[in-house]
Amino acid sequence: MKTKKIAAILLCTTVLLGTGIILNSCNKHDDEPESEWNNNNDDNGYNNGNNNGGNDNGGSDNGGNDNGGESGALSAPTGFNASQTSSYVKLTWNAVRGASGYYVGRSMSPSDDYSIIAKTTSTSYSDYEVTSGNTYYYAVTALNSSGAYGELATTAITFKGDGGSNNGGNNGGNNNSTVSAPTGVTAINEGSAMVPNIVIRWNEVSGAASYKIYRSSSANGSYSLIGTREYGMTVYGDQNPLNGTNYYKVSAISSSGKESEKSAYASATYEKDAVSPCPPSLTGTATSTQITMRWSYSTSNGCGKPTKVTVKVYNPMGGQWAEMETLSASTTSYSFAFGMWADSEGFVKMGILVENDYGTAAKQIIYNYKTKKWY
Repeated sequence: MKTKKIAAILLCTTVLLGTGIILNSCNKHDDEPESEWNNNNDDNGYNNGNNNGGNDNGGSDNGGNDNGGESGALSAPTGFNASQTSSYVKLTWNAVRGASGYYVGRSMSPSDDYSIIAKTTSTSYSDYEVTSGNTYYYAVTALNSSGAYGELATTAITFKGDGGSNNGGNNGGNNNSTVSAPTGVTAINEGSAMVPNIVIRWNEVSGAASYKIYRSSSANGSYSLIGTREYGMTVYGDQNPLNGTNYYKVSAISSSGKESEKSAYASATYEKDAVSPCPPSLTGTATSTQITMRWSYSTSNGCGKPTKVTVKVYNPMGGQWAEMETLSASTTSYSFAFGMWADSEGFVKMGILVENDYGTAAKQIIYNYKTKKWY
């Protein structure tokens, strides 16, 4: 086993973990000094599947030698070992004091490029995504409850199994196995009619490399893929939901690309018209004694559908608006004799009020029967 500072291969991983995104690998920076490695072991970065030579008893991270002044850093797991059966590689390591979990990484070359293949609270992991004849390079690092990451331990093994059936282990299955379906799926409408956002959440799946999110208009209907999330991200926002009830399912994808069964569904409702109406468009025509108003409703995004319309005319004698009539929203015109509503200068003020369960909007126009002008 070989240890090194986490900065060398998880510097970019640490940053990306903060956003919930894990890249397939993170390279050591060009300016990372070779002294970051503890080279007490073999030069090619692995020990052919065991820790019998160059183990942690000499030149290890014990005693605080490779911490580089990083206060409170978790130490590298000791005793990191890789063994194999006919169908999987078994990784084991000793618990790290203060650790709340561990990340396991894998690479196909003795470099600093590791793909994160698991997050676990156990001190062992079984990798079934292996092929006979390939050499696999593994890394493990501890993390604490505040999100701090420690140093890495690395090892490697050449897998000589036959890819046979599962003989046990904590992941189950063989090379054709898939990860478990996500559990705890929920869907909550955290947006509005104008800014829709149904948020889907689920529990993390051990061994998953990514997730797929599906949506349907009915619980038992056909589900269509609407998005994906990388490992470490267990939340998705649907910002273009269907009008009505939306049903969601989530699947997990293994590092080899195999997809799990879909989860149980969760649902949330979006109503695009659950907002107040926008001000209508209002025009008028007049004869010598009568005015006809005509209007139309806005169908723009964020404008609710009116359920009723109230026609109003200003009473110059009383100095207030009078309600002429309340109409259904399907009515789009209204005529009335304007004589009693004109003031001494010939002005007639009129308008409509449109409303629904979420609010109201109004529009006003003015006509002067003496000048025959509209305002």
